[in-house]
Amino acid sequence: MQKTLPRGAIAPPVAQVLNKTLKDPAFVIEAVRVNAMSTLAKVVDPGGLDGSDFDKRANLWAYSLAGILHGVHVTGELTPADADASLTISLSLWNLSPAVASKLTSRPLAD
Repeated sequence: MQKTLPRGAIAPPVAQVLNKTLKDPAFVIEAVRVNAMSTLAKVVDPGGLDGSDFDKRANLWAYSLAGILHGVHVTGELTPADADASLTISLSLWNLSPAVASKLTSRPLAD
């Protein structure tokens, strides 16, 4: 079920960039905020993510994702399985049920 990018599964130069960049999650979040916010806004209701308090949810979720990536690529505290479980939990910020979140995170990154 592992969908996150495990440390050993990416090229060393890319891993080095991730490690250096993810040490400051705020930098990453600000760098992608504009595109990420517009993408998230497209999947808000109907039938998508809960749009109430959109900015607050998006901000919290962005930091959750940055924390997950930091745990995998900087500190090594999270295994890919732990990262997937954390991603599933983070989707509760959008009021997704554990079953729906698990279904979304059980798809591989690439087929």
